[in-house]
Amino acid sequence: SCAIWGGDLTSITTERENSYLYIIIPDTVSNCWIGLNDRDVDGTYTWIDGTELGYTNWTTTMSDNSNSVCVQINNAEEGYWHSVNCENTSNTFMCKRASSFQFQGQFGQLVNGGLNFEVLQNGTI
Repeated sequence: SCAIWGGDLTSITTERENSYLYIIIPDTVSNCWIGLNDRDVDGTYTWIDGTELGYTNWTTTMSDNSNSVCVQINNAEEGYWHSVNCENTSNTFMCKRASSFQFQGQFGQLVNGGLNFEVLQNGTI
């Protein structure tokens, strides 16, 4: 998980940040977990790191499934988000941490405004 690497599942606060993150997802990965969920209150999405929810980028085909409480950024849909069951078997994560933490991720690293973003695989949320 992202905590092992000193960070959290990413929060995304602007269209520009979403575009940066979409760019670093490898072509071989279709979806990445991000830190948005509605685990506490059904239908009320919050960021796992406490960041206020303002910017969103939902796909037009978003599911209305009450079990869909976690969110992924979709590489196949050019960075749009969709909600999925947290038990989904995808093991790819978009992580965010302070840029002073040094780690070269499997798929590379992006530094944006003092933050590092990494795509990590084979963990659990």
